[in-house]
Amino acid sequence: PLSSTIIERATRVVRQNMASPDFGPDQLCRLLAMSRSKLYRHFEKFGGVAAFIQRERLREALAQLEDRGAIHSIHQIAANVGFHDHSTFSRAFRREFGSSPSEARERALAGSAG
Repeated sequence: PLSSTIIERATRVVRQNMASPDFGPDQLCRLLAMSRSKLYRHFEKFGGVAAFIQRERLREALAQLEDRGAIHSIHQIAANVGFHDHSTFSRAFRREFGSSPSEARERALAGSAG
């Protein structure tokens, strides 16, 4: 359906732009060539557009943290996904996944040792 196509397009656009800390709902509207009200209607079930963008950023951060071959620090990963402030990133990460970024990385590294 049309809604899932829009969500897929939005996910791609968010992933392409997530490194920019200024990327938000207004930029997503513009890049999808969609009115703000229409975009917000499509994302109501995700808790809103901003929540969707943040969740995509956090999912990418988790993927980078779990990448056993990754050499980036947690601060660098946070910056890579658009968070300037490390404490804001850590709080959002814990809210989303129930653990800190360093705990997620430790679990991934422990999994590779066994």
